[in-house]
Amino acid sequence: MAIMRVSVVIPAYNEENFIGNCLKALKDQAVQPDEVIVVDNNSSDNTAKIAREMGATVVLEKKAGITPARNAGFNKAKGGIIARCDADTRPFPDWIERIKNSFDDPNVIGVTGTNEFYDAPVEFKTMFEKMFTVLYFQGSKKLIGGETLYGSNMAIRKSGWELVKDDVCLDDAMVHEDIDLSIHLAQHGIIAYDKKLMVGNSFRALRVSLPTMAERMAKWPRSKLVHTKLKRFVRPGRKHSSSAQNK
Repeated sequence: MAIMRVSVVIPAYNEENFIGNCLKALKDQAVQPDEVIVVDNNSSDNTAKIAREMGATVVLEKKAGITPARNAGFNKAKGGIIARCDADTRPFPDWIERIKNSFDDPNVIGVTGTNEFYDAPVEFKTMFEKMFTVLYFQGSKKLIGGETLYGSNMAIRKSGWELVKDDVCLDDAMVHEDIDLSIHLAQHGIIAYDKKLMVGNSFRALRVSLPTMAERMAKWPRSKLVHTKLKRFVRPGRKHSSSAQNK
């Protein structure tokens, strides 16, 4: 079997305080990525400068939003595997290696894992991590009937992206971009969940107001509704998901 090259895509907007540590974690991988792309989504700080200095390819995406930034990076990627994380992500040292191993199964079109919060209050850290894993992965699995990719810790086949890139929804206000991508990809292969595919993330994502959190959660059922109408909804019971690399 040919060794697949891995491109890492990192959407970023004003992330000068985080992007350096993310890129350092990628340099410290046991198996190196073949390409690292930082998508500068109109940053007004030193995000792009830091990324270039640390050897990443910087792609400018002028249209604001996580979906346009993600798509620009995925389209630019040259590797047969496209890994994705966020600017505040610190992948564990075996991240690339485990991602590559996941795609030894030709039926796997995507793989995802969970995270720990490296800057969460120590006394609540474990509780928040367990709550996040249950809420995000089990909650979204019940919603769409299969595993859901987690944007901070995921990888897909480039060939899978080519199949769905013209179908994914572009309206960040309407759908949750990770659920949307998962639904489309699950029509073409297995999305695997690897409990040992781990990254560190900043706790800042959970330090949001209740209205902001409610808005994010509201995208989940809207994502289901949109795809039910399009007849692309992954109905419960369809075997489009599996666990992987949990040894």
